[in-house]
Amino acid sequence: MKNKNIFLLIILPLILSVFVLRTNAQTDSSITNEPDNRPILETFASGLLIDNPSIITPRKGGLELIVHHRMGLINDKADELFGIYAPSNIRLGFNYGVTENLGLGFGYERYNKMFDLYGKWAFIQQTRSGNIPVTIALYSNIVNDCRDKYVFAPDTSSYKYIHRLSYYNQLMVARKFTNWLSIQISGSYSHFNQVDGTADSLNKPLVPHNVIGISGVGKIKILENKSFIFEYDYPVSMSNAVNKPKPNLAYGFEIATTTHAFQIFATNYTGIEYQKNLSYNQNDYKKSKWAIGFNITVRF
Repeated sequence: MKNKNIFLLIILPLILSVFVLRTNAQTDSSITNEPDNRPILETFASGLLIDNPSIITPRKGGLELIVHHRMGLINDKADELFGIYAPSNIRLGFNYGVTENLGLGFGYERYNKMFDLYGKWAFIQQTRSGNIPVTIALYSNIVNDCRDKYVFAPDTSSYKYIHRLSYYNQLMVARKFTNWLSIQISGSYSHFNQVDGTADSLNKPLVPHNVIGISGVGKIKILENKSFIFEYDYPVSMSNAVNKPKPNLAYGFEIATTTHAFQIFATNYTGIEYQKNLSYNQNDYKKSKWAIGFNITVRF
């Protein structure tokens, strides 16, 4: 009887403990062996990287305020203080997350009084397991130039509302290689229904109606919330225009938190709307045509 009590009080609980631990270990192993196919986080800090959209969309139900500011070109005029006091450009915009991978927004740029509507859809997302190695997103906008109609048709009798409209589409492919390095490569297409001015003697538009762009942007994390950011945009004119657009080079720094992203950088783009920069830019970074700019993203 005594031996039976010892078995019930000591031996049997030990056997049950070993069985439970073995069962838990098998369960944990089966969990860890399954790939983690959730979308990877923080490829970039916001949906904007200098002069390009990124693959990031606002969270579902989230609202964002976007402030773009571009100072004047840096030059030798002391009274303009490296472009700070020169005429500047600004855009205010709002973005909304319809789903976790679909965002819509609108904004208004000071130059040329340009009002835009946009949509962005990240239809393929990189997974933490690496089963899907990249994120692929599509960005599209339509911009209404709100200047007086004589800008589009000096003879106002030939004016049509569609002359004001321009369009921009960009396909973005991005990968977060490590916790400190993310790269995005993009191809874009820009179209203006009507561009500013023509060169009558050559019977050519001053700038192209259609431009294809190739862009590369990246982020290198330096500290926990501070990163070096960079960008290069190369336009390929599809129209026989007088003024071929110049490529853009930009680099700067970003500070990001859960509610804000602040970027300050040097660029040779002084416009903000993507199609305007891609088609109209005449600032050559090889000739030191630089401007200082900053972007602010505020999440609510």
